[in-house]
Amino acid sequence: MVVRYFVFFIYFTVLPGFTYAQVDEMTMKAIFIERFSRFIEWPADRQGDFFRIQVLGDKKLAQKFRKIYKKLEIKNKTVLIHEHEKVYNTDFRPHVVYITEKELISPLLKATEKKPVLVISEVPGGAREGAMINIYKKESTLKFEINERSMYNSNLYISYRLKKAAQHIVDPVREKK
Repeated sequence: MVVRYFVFFIYFTVLPGFTYAQVDEMTMKAIFIERFSRFIEWPADRQGDFFRIQVLGDKKLAQKFRKIYKKLEIKNKTVLIHEHEKVYNTDFRPHVVYITEKELISPLLKATEKKPVLVISEVPGGAREGAMINIYKKESTLKFEINERSMYNSNLYISYRLKKAAQHIVDPVREKK
């Protein structure tokens, strides 16, 4: 049991820092999304043939994701990438929406409220603003924090292992006694 936790800890803390020195930041963000998805379950009606990621606010990042996910699957599915400067596309039915601008968080959270959409941001304070996962750089290493309440309200199941790997848990959900 202890060995399992140690391996998981290494997987999300030491290796991302080590790997970061060898690959660029955009590639690491793509790798993080794939790793996060291993510890999150979407409802059965959202399974489908493809894993869908929408990127809001950064065309270069979306292009990089397309290039990476040509060779990489998520949950054994081909990955489709949709990009837009500012607008969430409900018709695309994404599993993940990746946000690069803080002002996009609030409108997106309203549009995805109680829907099984994993909202990931990379903006300072993104988790406090309501993004489910926020990726940030600390001492040249990418880290992440989780807004537990946003996850809890989303209709997604998040493994406790992902929570343990997070640098911070923002807005934790307290169990009723």
